[in-house]
Amino acid sequence: MVKLTKNMKRSLITIIAVTMAILIIAAPVTAQGASLNLPSSLIDVIVQNDTTSYFLTTLGNVPSGYDVTNTTYLGWCIDHSVVMTRNETFEAQLYSTSDPPSGYYSTISWNMVNYIINNKLTNFNETQDCIWYFVNNSVTYTHGLDPNETVLVNDAYASGANFVPSPGQTTAVIVIPQNVPPGSGPFQDSIIEVPVPQPLNVTATVTGDATLTGENTYQMNQGATAYFAANAQGGNQPYSYTWYVNDTANTTNQTMAFTAQQTGTYVIYVNATDSSSPPQNATSTNYTINVIPEYPLVTIGLLAGSSAPLITIVRRKKNKA
Repeated sequence: MVKLTKNMKRSLITIIAVTMAILIIAAPVTAQGASLNLPSSLIDVIVQNDTTSYFLTTLGNVPSGYDVTNTTYLGWCIDHSVVMTRNETFEAQLYSTSDPPSGYYSTISWNMVNYIINNKLTNFNETQDCIWYFVNNSVTYTHGLDPNETVLVNDAYASGANFVPSPGQTTAVIVIPQNVPPGSGPFQDSIIEVPVPQPLNVTATVTGDATLTGENTYQMNQGATAYFAANAQGGNQPYSYTWYVNDTANTTNQTMAFTAQQTGTYVIYVNATDSSSPPQNATSTNYTINVIPEYPLVTIGLLAGSSAPLITIVRRKKNKA
């Protein structure tokens, strides 16, 4: 009886393990894509013909501070059975492929789509066929692929399963029409290619009466002036700046003039803030400024074989930019 019970326990454990494995294998693939900061409000869209993508998509009425702007993006068709009317403005909702709308679009392998738009074929119609292969929700489209398309689709299967676009690449954004005016359209669901934003970064350049003496370390004479300029990249423009001298806020301009009134060591850095919502912040490297006195130096020595002192006067010259 004990032996039978142990066997039953083993069998039960085996059944549970197999069931869990099946569930894991059968679980839907989580949509993957670069996380973007997109507006929740409706934006204006107008579509025009193109020769490098299926159509060009121009966005309008986009609030500031987001990863999309009022500009033109490469656009691709999703629904093969619906015509995309050109040169008519409509309103649409934008969705990131990292957080697609519920329902059909949440089941699509957007990682494959993102792989394709970052490895496009020369012929835009062939790229469009590869996109349709993964996203089309129309029963009128059959997935017939030519040799070039077959190669790209197979590459997506091999390398795109966990593909997430990096900064500098592009990611698909889903464009779903809303509130189509009477007599307009039809308009179909589509995607646009949006550059993945670089994280905010800020550096500074130093010019003027400051001499580089080490890594991010400068020397200057008392009373001299050095000029600092901030260079922010990434995030969303416009940027705002705050300069600090020994941790005390100095100016909010992009540039700062620093005149060393007293000798000593000063640590200078700049903080940059972009226009994202919420904003990103970045702080530059610390720049160390050693300020030395600008006075004649008197050196007293003895002449060899003489008791008379030798007095040498050395005047420091101001550093040149």
